Amino acid sequence: MPIDLRADLRVHLVPGPPDAASKELLRCVKDLGFKGALVNGFTQKDVPDSAIYFDIPEYRSFWSTVSDLDVPFYLHPRNPLPSWTKFYEGHNWLLGPNWAFAAETAVHALRLIGSGLFDECPKLKIVLGHLGEGIPVYLWRIDNRNGWMKAAHKYPAKHGVAHYFRKHFHVTTSGNFDTPALVNAMAVIGADGAPVGTVDHVDGNRIKLTKAKSGAHEGHHHYLSLGLVAGVEGDTVRLSANADVALTFEEEEK
Repeated sequence: MPIDLRADLRVHLVPGPPDAASKELLRCVKDLGFKGALVNGFTQKDVPDSAIYFDIPEYRSFWSTVSDLDVPFYLHPRNPLPSWTKFYEGHNWLLGPNWAFAAETAVHALRLIGSGLFDECPKLKIVLGHLGEGIPVYLWRIDNRNGWMKAAHKYPAKHGVAHYFRKHFHVTTSGNFDTPALVNAMAVIGADGAPVGTVDHVDGNRIKLTKAKSGAHEGHHHYLSLGLVAGVEGDTVRLSANADVALTFEEEEK
C-alpha cells in the first residue's frame, strides 16, 4: 500500500532546506515504518510566485537519502502557479486532472531524467500516477527527434529518456482506465513475478486475457478485475497478488 507522506515531508520541503526533508524522511521510514514518500510536485521558498523543481543540485542530498533508504518517491501532480497559466485563460477546464496536472508533472519528471539524477542515484524508484502522465506514448519521439535535428539538444544524463523511464519509473492506473493507455497485449504478472497471462483488452472494469494455449482456460478468454492491478511497469501489468492467488480470482468468459 502506498504511504502518503505529504503532511510530514512538505513541512520541510516548502520553507526549509533539503537536509531537513532528508531527516524527516529518515524518521518516517526508520522510526515510524513508512514505506515511501508522496510530494505534490514543485515546491516554493521565500518568493510566493516561484517554483522549485527537485532536479536542481541543492536536492541531490535528499535524493541520496531516498536512494539509500530504497523507498519509492511518488511525484504527484499539482497545478502550475497562477502566474504561469496565461495560456489557460478562458479555458479553466484544462486545469487540474483534465490536462494541467499531467503537463506539469510530466515536465517535472523529464527534468529529473535529463538532469543526470539517475546516473548519480541508480537505485531511485519514482512513481507516476495516471499511467505515466502521458510520458510513455512520447518516449520514442523524445529520444528520436534529435535524429532529424542538425543541432541536437544536450543534457547531463548519459542515456536516452526511455532508458531511465523504463528502469526507474513505475506507473499506476489511478484515474486512467483507458484501454489504449494500458496498451494492448501487455504481459500480466503476479506480485511474485510469475506470469498470469497476456492482455487482450480492457472490458469495463476487467482485464480480458488472450486465449490460453493450454491449461484450464485453453481455447477461450478469461478475465481479471482491474482491482487486482498494482501498477504498470514498462510493458508489464503487475498485480497486487501472487500469481497463484490471482489465478483463483480469474473469471470465465460468459
